[in-house]
Amino acid sequence: MMKASSIAAIGVLALCGGVAFGAHAAPAAIVGTYEGTEEGGPALMHIRGAPPRYKVDVQTGMSGCGGGVAGFATFDPKGRLVLTATESGMTCRVTMTKIPGGWDMHEDSCMSYHGDMCGFTGVVKRTGK
Repeated sequence: MMKASSIAAIGVLALCGGVAFGAHAAPAAIVGTYEGTEEGGPALMHIRGAPPRYKVDVQTGMSGCGGGVAGFATFDPKGRLVLTATESGMTCRVTMTKIPGGWDMHEDSCMSYHGDMCGFTGVVKRTGK
């Protein structure tokens, strides 16, 4: 017979898509502002909301290039936060992997959101805001 605590833990895993998060990477703890560099330029990311969907806004910019993408993001089965936005038939996907103090981000098909000289691939760290 299973203990109530074991049943509760299984329920939490089911709600999180089967992904177990450590205390430092719990989904509720990710809300905040992050800064860093993306493909050589400055980057700013805001995460708002609560599980299972977060509102994510990623901005990048440098001389001759800049832009942003915003939308809802959810955790995939591998524990990565994935933002998908579609504009004019083009789908931009930013996949964010949790690292100590921030996120390692990689984009796919996002050039229409920022131009060809910069991008949403890089590392951002929590600013304390």
